[in-house]
Amino acid sequence: MKKMILAAALAGAAVLSMNAQLSFSLNAGMADDALVSKWTVDGKDKTETENMSGAYLGFTTSYELVPGMAINSVMQMKYLFDRDDVTATPGTTRTEVQARNVLSLEMPLRASYRYDSGDVGLFVYAGPVFEIGLINNTVTPADGDDPKIVSYYGDNAPMKRYDMRMGGGVGIIYKHFMLKGGYDFGLIDRSNHDNVSMHTRSLKVGLGYTF
Repeated sequence: MKKMILAAALAGAAVLSMNAQLSFSLNAGMADDALVSKWTVDGKDKTETENMSGAYLGFTTSYELVPGMAINSVMQMKYLFDRDDVTATPGTTRTEVQARNVLSLEMPLRASYRYDSGDVGLFVYAGPVFEIGLINNTVTPADGDDPKIVSYYGDNAPMKRYDMRMGGGVGIIYKHFMLKGGYDFGLIDRSNHDNVSMHTRSLKVGLGYTF
């Protein structure tokens, strides 16, 4: 059965490649993620939202199936960061900067529809985003010692490194240049703890160049 499914997938990909019109684009822009954590204490529901901002850079392959309708396969890197002042030594008022760094590989798969009027086109897109977390840690300076690094992924860590989101967006394209924005909602609970749930929401606004 697995061989039949694989053969059918390969055959479908070959037919798609022959019949579809290919185009490519480079994309870069602003990324803003919100990690929403929920838990219950003494029968009361608690919610905490952690926001992080950064940037993304990616490459898109578009398969135009019929005029105006396309399937878009994307590979992009996303980097998020945050800086917080933390107490350097308990019982003192001296603070140090704690750095949070998150690096991820994202693989959006989008269906899109585009309407052209002269050199200007408007488009909408929707579909899933698959994400693999590569780095997610905090780095805290230490007096006379190496910085303290705490990872959010791995054994006994609080978060899963894999995520899947669903969402969409809109954009405008003029000749080879595009402006677009979109929002995705996390479908997977990324928490490794039974009493806490974690879901990601992701906003992106960026520019692109098609060729």
